[in-house]
Amino acid sequence: MPSLCQEAQPPFGRSMRRYFGFDRNVTNFNHSSFGSIPTPIKDRIRQLQDEVEAHPDAFYTQKRSKLILDSRTSVAKLLNAPVSECVFVRNTTTGISTVLQNIGPLFRKQDVIIYFESTYTTVQNILSVLSGQMGIQTHKVEFPFPITNGELTTKFQKTIHTLRQEGLNPRLAIIDTITGGQGVRFPFEEMVQLCRSEGVQSLIDGAHGIGQIPLNIAELRPDFFITSCHKWLYVPCSCAVLYVPERNQHLIRSTLPPSWGTITPTGQQPLPAMCVAAQVRPLSQFESLFEFVSASDDIASYCIPAALEFRRNICGGEKHIYQYLDQLAREGLGLVAASLNTEVLRGDLDSAHLNGMGAVRLPIAIAYQPGCDHREAPWANLDNSEVHSAIEFIWSFLGTHGMWMPIWGYRDWLWVRLSAQVYLEKADFERLGEILKEACGKIRLGQFKAGRKAVC
Repeated sequence: MPSLCQEAQPPFGRSMRRYFGFDRNVTNFNHSSFGSIPTPIKDRIRQLQDEVEAHPDAFYTQKRSKLILDSRTSVAKLLNAPVSECVFVRNTTTGISTVLQNIGPLFRKQDVIIYFESTYTTVQNILSVLSGQMGIQTHKVEFPFPITNGELTTKFQKTIHTLRQEGLNPRLAIIDTITGGQGVRFPFEEMVQLCRSEGVQSLIDGAHGIGQIPLNIAELRPDFFITSCHKWLYVPCSCAVLYVPERNQHLIRSTLPPSWGTITPTGQQPLPAMCVAAQVRPLSQFESLFEFVSASDDIASYCIPAALEFRRNICGGEKHIYQYLDQLAREGLGLVAASLNTEVLRGDLDSAHLNGMGAVRLPIAIAYQPGCDHREAPWANLDNSEVHSAIEFIWSFLGTHGMWMPIWGYRDWLWVRLSAQVYLEKADFERLGEILKEACGKIRLGQFKAGRKAVC
């Protein structure tokens, strides 16, 4: 792979946009959904595509295994985890499904999976499907934001004890690094430690982990960990790392869909010769399982070394990126909230952990009851039937300014989720605050829906 030349490090902010392919009128506040890849990584993608098309058979039988191993080695070093315990899957949802589909049949009648109110919707859907298919019991931990890390961890521990008092066995807990909806950093380190002390397996949803916050798997020691490289690591869609420590690898016997390496009740099915002809080193049974999962486009995975080189040579390294994301998120989200006279959704108010995303409350309520909380009276009080139209209106208004971001209802208010990134700066958030203020003002006047009366 050609090396990225060492350049004088540019200041973070809009000057970094020259490395990204955004339309000149677009300001991306939603990096946390789909990510964005720098132009050197796009060049690497095209180079790899040319190599594949020049001689497909030679690429897949002679080059592919080395590219995969190089990428696994790079990402394992970043995570401080053994290479033999890190493999690639399509995305975090696929990784979580893979783990649950494998361990689900081993559950007994009294076993329970614990998850949280903030667990990502698709993960909750996976649990719902497994509950119907396998009869697995689940338990949701309800809680409000803001909540301190100590309060949340205590609530989790009490849930474990309560379930045991009811004759149930809390077998597995699904824990976020950063919640996908609210952008709040979970006390996942403390919760994994609690799981170990309580004899509960931990499955970490780190979709918003790698590339946004420091991660140290050797210290964390989870039972299962999945993190998406295409969200914050500047890797194209779709690529995620599934970490399974050696002690648990015997539990994973099939991929989704089942691969050539699927482990049958009588032993492992050997890989066809085309898949093993050019292996750089012998693979463990677990590694072989994920070595060739159908004929798929793995170019996103091959790009990890180039992405890490860009982050190191152009961005100044992981620590520099994390610090900028955290500072800009704190300041930028605060600017938007101040413009709207609202607030930022908080997890632990005293947390000093790094985090590059979060949510800001809009002054738009849903079936608001005066006096139900301490917040200022809403600019508009929507019926449930009006929420979709209002959100669509705001999206359309933002679109005229080259912006888009998730908007959702949480505890009787509308919120927007925002991401900081190296190509954004405080001035971008100041502008966003004014645009959202204007959009909410139009909602206040009832302009989002014909015939609706304005809210005084």
